[in-house]
Amino acid sequence: MTQGTQIAWDDSVLPFQLDASDMRGRVARLDGVLEGILKQHDYPEKVEALVAEMALLTALIGQTIKLR
Repeated sequence: MTQGTQIAWDDSVLPFQLDASDMRGRVARLDGVLEGILKQHDYPEKVEALVAEMALLTALIGQTIKLR
């Protein structure tokens, strides 16, 4: 994911934590993956939005699951 000193932002989930406010979370970006999924189908705009939302939720939830 890292290229030299720059971070490749495409198709990544990055955790973050704000110590001052005791807040933490994740930021997800699914550019290439989502484009690949959506270009295979001719979905209406509303369906594309739902597919994108489900892919994003899957990526975010998948990062929290610990595999044995």
